[in-house]
Amino acid sequence: MPSKDYYKTLGVSNNASKEEIKKAYKQLAKQYHPDLNKEKGSEEKFKEISEAYAVLGDDQKRAQYDQFGDSAFSGFSQEDLFRGTNFNDIFDEIFGRGGSSIFDVFFGGERYKEIEITIDFEEAVFGAEKTIKLKRKVNCESCNSTGSSDGKHGKCQKCNGTGELRQTRKTFFGTFAYISTCKECSGTGGVITNPCKKCDGNGLINGVKEIKVKIPAGIDNGQKLRLGDEKIYLLINVRTSKIFTREGNDLYVEKNITFSQAALGYKIKVPVLEKTKKEVEIKIEPGVQSNAMLRLKGYGIPYLDSYGRGDQFVKINITSPKNLSKREKELFEELAKLGE
Repeated sequence: MPSKDYYKTLGVSNNASKEEIKKAYKQLAKQYHPDLNKEKGSEEKFKEISEAYAVLGDDQKRAQYDQFGDSAFSGFSQEDLFRGTNFNDIFDEIFGRGGSSIFDVFFGGERYKEIEITIDFEEAVFGAEKTIKLKRKVNCESCNSTGSSDGKHGKCQKCNGTGELRQTRKTFFGTFAYISTCKECSGTGGVITNPCKKCDGNGLINGVKEIKVKIPAGIDNGQKLRLGDEKIYLLINVRTSKIFTREGNDLYVEKNITFSQAALGYKIKVPVLEKTKKEVEIKIEPGVQSNAMLRLKGYGIPYLDSYGRGDQFVKINITSPKNLSKREKELFEELAKLGE
């Protein structure tokens, strides 16, 4: 019996299909991913399910596990197990395109940061382009971002100038050679002998970077965008509208009409969110009741990253007149008698 039951970890049977394993991992990743779950122990749980998926999601590793259990990977680190497994398509489905890899989360990669941006209600409907200023490391002009004041580099002693480190590991299946990038020289094979004083040999200095961000039409308050290589979540705050209320992809607006307009029927103009017009005319049928909802098909919010739009609903409020004139009072008295 293996000490690690990967099937149990993912909550699937031993004969689960590859699609079932992927679906199970995706659901658990949504629950335990460190960017979504800040509770204590979530990161460790995420490591466990990711390790299980790395093995069971790979046909060759799964066959080894089914035959020999987790002892087949006794010489493997977690990083070794993860290598070769495509997590990106799952993370893209959860977070959107351009997300961090499994190695970013656990093995020294930069974690995603979150910044907020506030946009107008209309910008959320139609989409917009915004310029965001980010504090970033920028290229040092003093050394042309080389990090060296004289442009010269010496030979890295740790890798002997090769840029690579070789290691051998013994596993159940034999001895394997592993090649990794030398961290001392970052794989270049050389080291800086005279560091640039302005950037302290890093080749980068503190600066501000401006990037343009396209806000897609139909985005909603509280949703996030990933800014690709910038490793940033952009949290969208949408200002409320004084006229419209949003529910999903539908818009709601209220319109007040008088008793006579409700009784006789009337044409009224209602506000809409359109690039070419600000309002449309609709017909109120005679006898309409207060709180009635009239539907304007296709006048709602665009579906995010898709086609079509929701609808707009107009709530009818029948208002009681105030400060009646003498003649108006007489007319209402006559109507009241007719209704008796």
